[in-house]
Amino acid sequence: MDFFNLPPALRSNVYTALRQLSLRALSTHSASYTDPPPPPPETLLTLSPTSLNSYTTSLPPTAPQLKHAQTFFASSPPHILFTAAHFRSLPSSPHPEIAFLGRSNVGKSSLLNALFNTTANHTAYVSKRPGKTRTMNGFGIGGTGMGAAPLSGEKEAAWKRFGMGGMVVVDMPGYGGGSREEWGEEALKYLSKRKQLRRTFMLVDTEHGLKQSDLSLLTHLRRSGIAYTIVMSKADKLLHASAKTPGALRLSNKLRELRQ
Repeated sequence: MDFFNLPPALRSNVYTALRQLSLRALSTHSASYTDPPPPPPETLLTLSPTSLNSYTTSLPPTAPQLKHAQTFFASSPPHILFTAAHFRSLPSSPHPEIAFLGRSNVGKSSLLNALFNTTANHTAYVSKRPGKTRTMNGFGIGGTGMGAAPLSGEKEAAWKRFGMGGMVVVDMPGYGGGSREEWGEEALKYLSKRKQLRRTFMLVDTEHGLKQSDLSLLTHLRRSGIAYTIVMSKADKLLHASAKTPGALRLSNKLRELRQ
């Protein structure tokens, strides 16, 4: 059929019908190829300290590392930088901190005195009665030395005069028997909120093993993403119960049994 030979009226009707069909087809084609609707907004991923940290088993220190540590801790005597019963009383110091934790009378003070090489004058107070450490005590180690003392009539915090390049070892109050609830509350605030904290060392009595309070603290450290190292204390009680030190062979056998 020749479109142009049709009568004008019929040709006009056909043209109108074809135009409507083409517009309808174009509209359907455009609708089928429109951009897909935007996806719903993604919910924000809630990041917890546990998801942001990985946990590995540290290797025993090598001989050069032990020598370096001995030199570091013996480079200068420890300086008591702060003593605080409450978290809000802690200074906002620029020095990194490590904290020693454990049940009351687990041997934290004895370990610190051995670490500081001050077993003779007892930098950290040692007692057979549990609960003697009642405050958070910070000891400065390895810094470039204390600055000049304040002039007469002036007061200045010791931690402000502590040299850079060192760190602060914090002796925490013990938990468990002989402890108090408020000590534990302040210690947990320190562990969760102290920005200067780099690692914790948790002492466990080798003779008695893990108590429920130890397990609770380990769970808190893990869930909060706080780095920790477990230190087994009082291993000598398993090696030789009596006051007399056994011979080299017997001591070696006991050590082998303990490691197994």
